[in-house]
Amino acid sequence: MTKIIGVTGGIGSGKSKVMNYLNDLGCTIYLSDEAGKRIMQNPVIINKVQDIFDENVIENGLLNRKKIGEIVFNNPEKLKQLNQIIHPAVAEDFKTFIANNKDKDFIFYESAILIESNRMDDFDAVVLITAPEEVRIQRVMNRDGISREKVIERMQNQMSDEEKRKFVNFEIPNENFEKTKAYVSNLLHFLKK
Repeated sequence: MTKIIGVTGGIGSGKSKVMNYLNDLGCTIYLSDEAGKRIMQNPVIINKVQDIFDENVIENGLLNRKKIGEIVFNNPEKLKQLNQIIHPAVAEDFKTFIANNKDKDFIFYESAILIESNRMDDFDAVVLITAPEEVRIQRVMNRDGISREKVIERMQNQMSDEEKRKFVNFEIPNENFEKTKAYVSNLLHFLKK
């Protein structure tokens, strides 16, 4: 029976790096963000998303994700409508992914909002990736080329690690990646038991 492991963490915690490392170790991974981006290229989804916005959010036949992001960032109602289209489509896609990988021992499912969307019960275990706030700020500034203020604003829109810790089975501190690798080994050992 395949165990489904949820992986989450705040912006700049290094979830992608940990997921890529799990992939390098031969683990089966599912990145919900990547799936969401792929799903947003589906013509049916493109039309459904356009229908919730007053202004045009389609550019060259595809959704302009940057424009959509700017709109929903300050509009919780539009964000909710958008999520009501994308999240079920990702959930459906993940069901297919599980069916196609049912021979695997584990599937690691990464989502930044796994706890916020109250999905903990969908997983056999939940893993939280953490890093010190200053490290996270620097990572996001470097990655996205945005100001410190913008990063802090994004972080303030997310649940804190302290809150998330109440819902997880395992935590992987991710400041120094050599040490992070040891935590990943411990996690895999823990899961195989």
